[in-house]
Order: sequence, then structure tokens, then C-alpha cells
Amino acid sequence: MIDYFLGKLSAEREQQIEKQFFDNDQLFDCLQAVKEELIDCYLHEQLSAEDRQLFEKNFLGSPAHRQQVQFARSLMQTIPAFSK
Repeated sequence: MIDYFLGKLSAEREQQIEKQFFDNDQLFDCLQAVKEELIDCYLHEQLSAEDRQLFEKNFLGSPAHRQQVQFARSLMQTIPAFSK
């Protein structure tokens, strides 16, 4: 599912996943958890160089995603327990 957020999937596979997560609350929740983990890995510089580039190109191309990353970054700076 990380590949979905990094833009590594074909357009057809992305559409399949999107249809599934609209139809399946559990899958939607799982995607949200993966997205939060991916943001955390990005902010803690735990992504490979290739994945970091894809994250910045694809994930951060969305204004909503940029806001989520900024919120997580602010939270890390405000609450030290989140920066570990």
C-alpha cells in the first residue's frame, strides 16, 4: 500500500485500490494507517533516497497531503514524544 502513496502503481491498479477503499471501511482505515506511517518515516528520514523522491514528487503534490505532513511536523516539534 505504500507503493500506492508513492505513485509506484499503474493507473489501473490505483483505480482498483481506490474503488476498493471506497467500498471497504477496513481497507480505508488500513490505508489511513499506512499513510500516517509513511509520513512518520518521511519526517524521521527513514525512507530510501528513491522513496523520499517519490514521496516528495507524488505524495506532496496534494495540498491535503502537504497539510497532513506539516501538521505532523508541527506536532513533532511541539510534543517531544512524537519525535521519537
